[in-house]
Amino acid sequence: MKKIRNIAYISLFAALMCVGAFICVPTTPPFTMQSFFIFLAILLLGTSRSFIALLVYVLLGLVGLPVFSSFQGGIGMLLSPSGGFIIGFLFIPAVFAFSLRLIKLNAFVSGIISLVVLYTVSVIWLILIGGIGFSQSSISTAFMTCGMPFIIPDLLKLTLAIFIHKRIKGWIKL
Repeated sequence: MKKIRNIAYISLFAALMCVGAFICVPTTPPFTMQSFFIFLAILLLGTSRSFIALLVYVLLGLVGLPVFSSFQGGIGMLLSPSGGFIIGFLFIPAVFAFSLRLIKLNAFVSGIISLVVLYTVSVIWLILIGGIGFSQSSISTAFMTCGMPFIIPDLLKLTLAIFIHKRIKGWIKL
């Protein structure tokens, strides 16, 4: 019964991450709810189950299903300048768990550290794939593209995930 429950929760959160990509504020860059569902999955399911859900989500997108932002999918998304976010998402569960459980930080600070890692991976990816080279100005430009616009929305999504987790954590039986 526990295996079935785990599969159901993992599948549910993989689906919610797909839906989160479609919940989009059409700005430049677009803001989606993927990171909200990633944080909620980590808080409710724990590290390994949330990572599996995230991996399922990424694999669905890589095989071509349009589950990434702007209804896109395929390996080309990973190889695009914004593919660093997809790769960076995969680090969030481990970083969050490390800072929450091993360093004993609270969920909000753990989320901030996870976001810093996400933005760092995204900036490095943009520099490498975008071919803009490593220099102080290119790193600054990449951060203005892959980090700065997302800080406030991501902090709001993290706060919302923590709030919802506190309200419903007793309902989830793992």
